[in-house]
Amino acid sequence: MPAHTPAASASSAPAVRAHIAAEDALYPCSDGKPKVASPSSVGRDLDAKRRIYAEMGVPEYWQFDPQGGLFPLGAPRLQGLALSDGGYEPLSARLLGGERTIRSPVLGLDLRAEGGLIRFRDPVTGRDVRHQSEAEAAAEREAAERRREAAGRRREAAGRRREAARRKKAEARVAELEAALQLFQAGESDDRP
Repeated sequence: MPAHTPAASASSAPAVRAHIAAEDALYPCSDGKPKVASPSSVGRDLDAKRRIYAEMGVPEYWQFDPQGGLFPLGAPRLQGLALSDGGYEPLSARLLGGERTIRSPVLGLDLRAEGGLIRFRDPVTGRDVRHQSEAEAAAEREAAERRREAAGRRREAAGRRREAARRKKAEARVAELEAALQLFQAGESDDRP
């Protein structure tokens, strides 16, 4: 995201709206806006941006404090808000597997804070959606496994070629020995009285 966000005040509201419009052009998301809190933006995220997104009709607004300590004391690190009557109301959280989870009606997913990340879970399958880094790591593991399997197939093929060459050499030697035996037997029969 852009490094600088204009300060939020009554006199700077048009500047904030312009910044958010530019942010939306760079990071489009018409149904919901995730905001990761930082010490420099938390005040704007909790107040001005929330109001502006409500005015824009964004149906969900998510706030996340990756390390904790930026939101007011006792506030959860992940907060989901739904648009209601021109403002935002908190989405209800529940415990799922001992973890505080919030269902996003817009996304159709359950969200929870996990370490410094937001974890998404598909409620239909009950499985977590992989983060990009996890998907990349899984893809690399799968590619490495395919490379190992291909190398194994190449080794097996090379082994079959070596075995075929040994068999061909052995068959040639057998044929050579049979020919020599036939010559020997033919010479022996010539030597008989």
